[in-house]
This record gives sequence, C-alpha cells and structure tokens, in this order.
Amino acid sequence: MMKKKHFYAAVILLLFLAICIQPALGVILIPNDTSVGTWNSSDRIYTLTTDVSDGLEIVESNLTLDGAGRTVTPTGSDKGVDFYQKSGITIMNLNVTGGGAGISLRFSDGCTVTNNTVSSCNYGIFLAGSNNNTVTGNTVESSVEAGIWLQQNASGNNIMSNTASNNPNGLGIYAQNCTSNNNNNLTSNTVSNNKYGIKLYNCNNISVTGNNISNNDSCEIYLYNSHGNELTGNNISNNDSYAIHLYGSDENELTGNNVSNNHGGIWVQGCNNTIYHNNFIDNTGHAYVSDGCTGNVFNQAAPTGGNFWCNWCPPEHPDDDCDGFVDEPYIFNVNSQDDLPWACQDGWLNQPPVAESPAVVVEYIRDYIEQMDVPEDAEMEMEKAVTDLNKAINEFINDRIDKAFNNIAKAVKHLMKAQEKGAGTQDVIVELVALVQGIAEEAIEDAIETVGADNLHIVKAQEHYEKALGNLADGKYDAAIKKFKNAYREAMKALGE
Repeated sequence: MMKKKHFYAAVILLLFLAICIQPALGVILIPNDTSVGTWNSSDRIYTLTTDVSDGLEIVESNLTLDGAGRTVTPTGSDKGVDFYQKSGITIMNLNVTGGGAGISLRFSDGCTVTNNTVSSCNYGIFLAGSNNNTVTGNTVESSVEAGIWLQQNASGNNIMSNTASNNPNGLGIYAQNCTSNNNNNLTSNTVSNNKYGIKLYNCNNISVTGNNISNNDSCEIYLYNSHGNELTGNNISNNDSYAIHLYGSDENELTGNNVSNNHGGIWVQGCNNTIYHNNFIDNTGHAYVSDGCTGNVFNQAAPTGGNFWCNWCPPEHPDDDCDGFVDEPYIFNVNSQDDLPWACQDGWLNQPPVAESPAVVVEYIRDYIEQMDVPEDAEMEMEKAVTDLNKAINEFINDRIDKAFNNIAKAVKHLMKAQEKGAGTQDVIVELVALVQGIAEEAIEDAIETVGADNLHIVKAQEHYEKALGNLADGKYDAAIKKFKNAYREAMKALGE
C-alpha cells in the first residue's frame, strides 16, 4: 500500500501539472470558444460579435480572425491576441487596447496582420522568432516599449504601410537580435512622435525603405551593432538629435534619403559604410564621423557622385564646369569628405542616361546569340556570326568604326542564312542594323552642324543614307549596313576638312 505522504505528494504533483497545462484564466480559445464570435468552419473565419475583456489565443493554424471593428481589452500583462507555432493565420479589423502585447506572433510563419488598431500596450505588434509574415496597414500608438517589435531572428517579414506613433518613452519600430539571414523589410511606414523612430539592435540585412520618420525625440533611425543593412528612400525630418546614427555598425548602404530640419544629419560610429545620393537640407550639422571610423565612403565615381549638402552648393560653392558637381569637395571632419557633392537637390535624378558604347552593345547581342537554341542546320552560321561580332567588338574598341561595320554586315549575312534554316534571329538582326544606323545618323548630324548641309561629303553621306533605308525596306539588311557605313565615312570626311 502507498504511504500517505507519497500519496499526497502524487496528488499535489498531478494538480500542479493540471494547472500548468490549462490555458491562462481569462483567455478565450479561438476557434473553440464561440461565446464572443461565430466560427465558419468551411471558410475557417472566426468573426467577433462583441467586445472582449479577455485575451484571445489562437490554437489552430490556417484561419482568419476578423475583429469586425470590435475591441479586445486584455488585463494586466495578458496579450490581446496570441498564438505560438502556428501558420497561415490572418488577424484583421481588430482593436486592441492595453495589455502586455496587442498582437503576438511567436515562432509562427506565413501569417498576416492587417488593418488593426493597437493602443496603450506594453508593445503593440510582437514577432518573436517568426518568419515570412506580413504586417500591413495597422495603426499602433501609445505603446510603452515599442509599437512593432521583431526579435529572436525573426526573418523574411514585411512590415509595410503601418503607422507607429505617440510612444513617447519607447520605439516606433524595433528590430532586435535579427542576425541570421533575416532579410526583413520595413517599408512605407509612418513613424513619428516616439523616443526612437526605427531602431535596429544587433540586426543584419534589413531593408528600411520609403518610410516617413519625423519628430522622434532621440533619433529617427538608430543602428546599433548592425551590419549590411540598406536605408533607401526615407524621408527623415524634425529631430532634436541626429536623424541617423550608426553606432558600431559597419557595411551599411544609405541612398536616396531626404534628411532635413534635424539637429544633426548623420553620425557615423562605424566603418565601411556607403552613403551617397542623399539630400541633407537645413540640418544644424549635416554629418560627423567619429575618430577611428575608417573606410566610410560618401561618394561614388562620376557620373554617380555623392550627396547634396544645402550649405555646399551654388552660388557660394560653384559648379563652374557645369558637370553637376560642386567644384570643391565637401569636408565635414578630418579624413571624411564627399569628393563629388551634387550642385542641386536630387541632381542624380536629372542626369541623362549614360549611353553604352557600341562595343558593349555588340557584346550583349553576341552573348544573347550564344545562348540561343537553334536548329542543328543553323548552328554553323550562328558560330560564324559570333566570330564576326567578336571582330567587330575589337574594331570598335580600337576606334576603327568602318571596319567594325564591315564585320557587323558579315555577321548579319550569316544570321540571315541561319534564319532561312529555322533560327529566330530577326530581333538581333534588327538590333545590329539599328546600332549601325544610329552611329551613321549621329555622324551626319554632327557634320552638318560643323560644316553645313551644302558640303559635298554631306550630300554624298545623305545619298548613301537614303539608299540604306531603301535596302532596309527590301529586307536587305547586310546591304543596308554597308550603305550606312559609306554614309558614316562621308560624314567623317566632312568633319576632317
């Protein structure tokens, strides 16, 4: 017979285990409990029909919780909506007020949180160890610690088009300890009136793109020990501290950001960061790089250039050679400078595209031809065309344009023969002819501008050009290239007089 003390111990243990495996008091299990909503089992949609003063726990995967505009008010540190190791969950149209977390995704994947309003929680929307989720169109405000919080290597999440605001002692969007191939995207969010706007703490490979970040107290974007992140196209303004602070953070890239009306523009306490094509406007101080922080780059080679700095532009700092860049580098502290500061805001958007050289164009066409799948009978002609194009590339590189035209004409002739044998070469033939025609036309225009249209060589060039157009109309592409070559040569003779 079991001794009494052992019996009582066993009973106490069973009671303890029974308590531990029960859900927390005041938590409603979804979809099992229909006391606060309706469950459509065929569509797997649970719709709230009343406000709820308890937390909701989702216990199955692949369902939708439609709040239908109702309000969940958890007590104490309870969560408004909580689920663990689930997938395919959608939370929508819900209001959550108070509690520990408004909406909590723990180690859950492929879920969507959309069109919810979360307020006065310790943290609004919480993703811990959760991957490939979408959080979009939510309003999160008055959180104690963070509006939207990612941690524990949450990865592949899209945090987009949310409003995270009025968290005076906390953070708008916070990513913490996300270092392993996380690739989270923070996109097109509005983040304002928080202590920090967006903070990455020990996070790598996060994209922060197109956000509007303003009026946050300590910093708009703060990277702490975070590497390989991209900050692109953000509007960052009205901060009493530094708009962007990189602390112990290396190899980040910042492009296309508008940084305006802040006490400080950017403070770099890291190495090997790349910062160009940003507008720094009306900041008390635009940039500062701490001692010992090496390898930071504030411009690329022309024509890409650097940044626009409103205190380093014409007329006080001129662009006398009209290349779009201020003539003197912008030096903001020892060993840190922008060598090619832009002369006007968004100057890089107004630059004409850089034309690719004829040699590069022919290389593209040659590579395309080599990858084409053609009938066996056409393979030899294709190989001959590639050989002629390689010769044309070499002639272009050595500025022997008319000889390059001869080789292109030969290549086109082989391509036409390959077409007769079933190869689909019409598009590349047209591209090669267009390249030659464009070079000849530009040469004629330059010659007319230099010597006038009545010059004998110009007249001959135009005659050859018209004959080439006639050959094109008849489908005689190789003959057209030869006439374009003659037009080019006559134009160059005119220029040489």
